[in-house]
Amino acid sequence: MTREALRRNGLEQLAQVAQVSFEVQGRMRLLEGWAAQHAHYGRVHSCMGDADFAYATYATCAALASQGLQRNWHV
Repeated sequence: MTREALRRNGLEQLAQVAQVSFEVQGRMRLLEGWAAQHAHYGRVHSCMGDADFAYATYATCAALASQGLQRNWHV
């Protein structure tokens, strides 16, 4: 690859990372809103407190993002 091709490839990868980050942040806002509206779900159904439930939603989102599945996952 030429230097220009490598630079262009690097910029494309950076743009993809930025897009994934933007999508994950949007999903996190949706999850946080859902968790706030359904805070009792964590306590009643999973015996977890609000903080643990919020972390579990974050961890789920992060795991999906790391696997590249966030584009196909709907809240």
